[in-house]
Amino acid sequence: MANISEIHKERLCEMIYSNDIENIIQGLELLDTITIELEDIYFVFDLKEESLSSFADIQTHMQASEQGVFVAIWVLGVLAKMGVTWALSTKILDLSNLGLQSIPYEILNLPKLGTLVLEGNTDL
Repeated sequence: MANISEIHKERLCEMIYSNDIENIIQGLELLDTITIELEDIYFVFDLKEESLSSFADIQTHMQASEQGVFVAIWVLGVLAKMGVTWALSTKILDLSNLGLQSIPYEILNLPKLGTLVLEGNTDL
């Protein structure tokens, strides 16, 4: 059971799904600070553990937003930090042509990441 209330989830999502990257980063940092268990991450993003086995799965569950890929990368890194085996095993991450302007530092939680494809992200 998640340790985050519905009202806090709603407020976090307002920040995380805004179009302002500073609000998004602040929302993600706040979530990282209050997260106690994996269930907290699953709860806030309405993810189901059994339906996730790749970065692509995370992307399909993210709300359509300008910075949705940034949030999905953050989630992948946090899942790895929390010991999710498939996330820890990520070796290749193809982020080409996704319009990224920045990459969350949580990507550093992927110890086996050997190939990061960033082609076509002209604002990086």
